[in-house]
Amino acid sequence: MPGRWHIELKYTYNTALGWNDPSNSPLDALPVPIYVCPSEATWTGYPNRRTYFGVAGGKTLSTHGWRGDVYFDGIFNINRAKALTEISDGTSMTLMVGESNHRVKWGLTNYGDAVLGGPTGWELGGACLKPNCVDTDQSYGRDTRNTKYALNTFLPNIADDMDNDLPFGSAHGNGAQFLFADGHVGFLPNSIDITVFRNLSTYAGGEVTPSY
Repeated sequence: MPGRWHIELKYTYNTALGWNDPSNSPLDALPVPIYVCPSEATWTGYPNRRTYFGVAGGKTLSTHGWRGDVYFDGIFNINRAKALTEISDGTSMTLMVGESNHRVKWGLTNYGDAVLGGPTGWELGGACLKPNCVDTDQSYGRDTRNTKYALNTFLPNIADDMDNDLPFGSAHGNGAQFLFADGHVGFLPNSIDITVFRNLSTYAGGEVTPSY
């Protein structure tokens, strides 16, 4: 059709490089600006990083796995889809996505360095150690986070079994922005009571919480 273009791009995934190698595909290196907070100035040399993560929950512990604590009381979990009608706490009172600028052990820089760490690439996702994906195999710290720790907590040394538990936080310093399940955005301050914070991270906990 005159005046219109159709462009098809094809890339090959090199399994020898591994799933978290940004050189694996040209797509991995492309920045997605909507995934990065405009005020986040850390690791600006990696424009393909992300600062927004799904909320896995954090009130009721299910188990502790090889990548940290595992919660299933939040909206986002591996192989556990949620319908809108299942959010019985109310969509305006349930956290869905939040900011996190905490470094990760297996990030884009200093691969395998628990002291320095690095940012999270937007293409990095959760995984399970085994095909049957039992609870202790859940590794979700690269695409979701839980509310085990208070906002803007800093973990100085990240062990393998802490990856799921990296805290939410932001460069704002005094809190972080969250997207709620009804689509509105609210700012949660560092001073928020940890119990309230965890209650907001559940989708069917039956708690009564204040509005944000």
